[in-house]
Amino acid sequence: MLTERYERNSRWLAGAVVGLGAVVLAGWIAQVELLKRIATGFVAMNPLTAVCFTVAGLSVWALRGPGRWLAVGGGALVGILGAWRIVNYVAGWDLALDNVLFTGELTEDIFPNRMAPNTAICFALVGAAIALVASGRGPALVAGQTLALAAGAICLFALTGYLYQLALFYRVANAIPMALHTAVGFLVLVMAVVLHRTEEGALWVLADDSAGGHLARRLIGLAIIVPLALGWLRLWGERAGLYPTDFGAALFAGACTALFAALIFAAATRIARLEHAQRRFEAALRESDLKLHREEARRESEERFRMAAECSNDLIFVYDVSTDRVEWHGVPENGAAGGLHLPVTGEEWLARINPGQRAHIIQARERTDRTGERFQEEYEINVQEGPPRRWFARGAVIRQGDRPIRWVGTVTDVTEQRRIEDQLRQAQKMEAVGQLAGGVAHDFNNLLQVILGRAHFALTEIPPGTTAHEDLLEIQAAADRATGVTRQLLSFSRRQIAQRVPVDLARLVEELIRMVGRLLGSDIEIAFTPGKDVPVVMGDPGQIEQIVMNLCVNARDAMSEGGRLVLDLRGVTLDEDFCRTHPWAKEGRFALLSVTDNGEGIPPEVQSRIFEPFFTTKEPGKGTGMGLATVYGIVQSHGGLIHVYSEAGVGTTFKVYLPSAGAAAEDVARQAVRPVIGGTETVLLAEDEEMVRGLAAQVLEGAGYRVLTAANGDEALDVFASQGGQIDIALLDVIMPGQSGLRVAEQVRRRSAGLPVILTSGHSIEAAALVAIAGPVPDVFEKPYSPTALLRRVREALDRAARA
Repeated sequence: MLTERYERNSRWLAGAVVGLGAVVLAGWIAQVELLKRIATGFVAMNPLTAVCFTVAGLSVWALRGPGRWLAVGGGALVGILGAWRIVNYVAGWDLALDNVLFTGELTEDIFPNRMAPNTAICFALVGAAIALVASGRGPALVAGQTLALAAGAICLFALTGYLYQLALFYRVANAIPMALHTAVGFLVLVMAVVLHRTEEGALWVLADDSAGGHLARRLIGLAIIVPLALGWLRLWGERAGLYPTDFGAALFAGACTALFAALIFAAATRIARLEHAQRRFEAALRESDLKLHREEARRESEERFRMAAECSNDLIFVYDVSTDRVEWHGVPENGAAGGLHLPVTGEEWLARINPGQRAHIIQARERTDRTGERFQEEYEINVQEGPPRRWFARGAVIRQGDRPIRWVGTVTDVTEQRRIEDQLRQAQKMEAVGQLAGGVAHDFNNLLQVILGRAHFALTEIPPGTTAHEDLLEIQAAADRATGVTRQLLSFSRRQIAQRVPVDLARLVEELIRMVGRLLGSDIEIAFTPGKDVPVVMGDPGQIEQIVMNLCVNARDAMSEGGRLVLDLRGVTLDEDFCRTHPWAKEGRFALLSVTDNGEGIPPEVQSRIFEPFFTTKEPGKGTGMGLATVYGIVQSHGGLIHVYSEAGVGTTFKVYLPSAGAAAEDVARQAVRPVIGGTETVLLAEDEEMVRGLAAQVLEGAGYRVLTAANGDEALDVFASQGGQIDIALLDVIMPGQSGLRVAEQVRRRSAGLPVILTSGHSIEAAALVAIAGPVPDVFEKPYSPTALLRRVREALDRAARA
């Protein structure tokens, strides 16, 4: 940069000034007149002047870096010496400061052998300039450079005097004149000062990279030197008698005019060329910017297209009709999609389409070529490995005149979507079957309710040991087995009411394993390890059985050639440290059921999807993908956790965590055998099935209760109103003509806050959902129920209301 170059030149010029002072001092020391003065007849440089030059040069050299404050001191010293010498001249003092170092010859001057007055003025100006330049920026820097330029002007006048032999320019009155090499030294010193920090000083334009800066650097030297030279030539010609004074003046004026006209023309030409070059550069820059903008826009468009293609599930194709080549976009890095290495020609594409659909696709393509309508077709396409894939292709044709030249469109692999749709249709069929099964089970439950109740009453009247008594026992056992069948039907249809009761998992799993063994087959070895510290959990026994059954069946499918199935049950406490290292966990006390098999294992890429509905790795028709999804849903509804760990070829472990209910297993067992007692309270019984209503009334009245019956919801509300709300408990069927049991429960509770209500239903989970919507949740009692169970449930509800 120019400023750095000027900075280097400033230091070199300062060094030259130091050298000048040193040479003169050496001349005084050695008394060599040639070193004191330029030549015989010229004024010698005063020794104090030489000292000031040396100090000033060193100060300018130290303007940069840590020696800046030395420069301030040196400049101040030089300025003080110059100012003190001016004071001596003005006051007429002679303190002989100039003779301290060397004693010179006396002259006839007023102030013999002293520093010249104009020299002292220059040192005062330059010393102050050095101190200001070294001590600050901005105004101080500009002021310092201005003072230096003033000293330079004085020295320039002195040089002009020597050039034109005018003593008035380099001598003040009768005082010692400024030496010629003193004037030259001052000019060099001034240049050293003003070239320091040209980028922010008074001469900033010299370092500016503009047309003005170029012009100033080229012309400033000529503007100073050439007029001086022309004036000297004119004076030399006059003194030599070559021409008179008027002719010399005219010659000088004409020469100056021609010179400055040439300089102005050269400057104008330079500026014009720079402006033209700038305009060409700006035009080229605009053209370059335009090209860059177009290229950037093209790249952005291609990038947006690429990102859209990568983010889309569709493959984008461009088919060139003339070359029969297909270009694909949004293709995976391995060049394959769904096991299909994409065709590179239109002929290869058609060859892979299912032969039964190929003719239709060809006709559709020809129709699009002919009419220009959109192409939208779904078809099967063969792959190198695995079953065919289903593609849905959309495309449009680009024409050149009447001739199609290119196809552009997308291809969507809808294989998985169609598979899910098939599974959904299958699930809808199963849902329909489930609804039918649920309806049958509901009606059958009412019949079983009557059979079990009447058998119970008959057994109390017929003495044991008789044939009739034994027959009634068989009838009761068959009805109990039929109750199990209806529960299975309700579980299949997902219409079984979820009950939250204390469950002893050890007893439940142990009883379930007997049935699981027959289900899995003899080639599967089953082992069960129950722990001693297993907490009781609050849950639905039927749904927990479904968890165990689904996990065992899933393990059997993974051990196609037989194997070992291990069920482990224990109590665990998950603390903060465990949850920190296992993000899926939560703190608390749990019953942990682990189901481990040594089957094929689950690949890592499949493990993240095993709990998704309809996801299955089995062959088509051999799995619905709902088993593990059902397990996950039941565990979540119980507030539990489920985690799977598997290694390919080693086996799989499912861990089910169910939260502790805070009770012991023996407490559950004691609760199950509590005695059944009756009461004298008033019971509102609403049931639309006459046989069930009569049986329940007979059971309750036999236990001492006062029973008021109703055949539907409206009648139940009328009975309630007629009693003035003096009802102790309401036993309501959920599904009844008119108002349902749920609506009746809402209204009677609104009129009699705290009234215990028991809803009976052999129907659906929808009933339980409606109960949750209804507000305060009543008891839900599942049909068919035994007389003993009915009496126990009614007594518990009454006692619970009394405690509240």
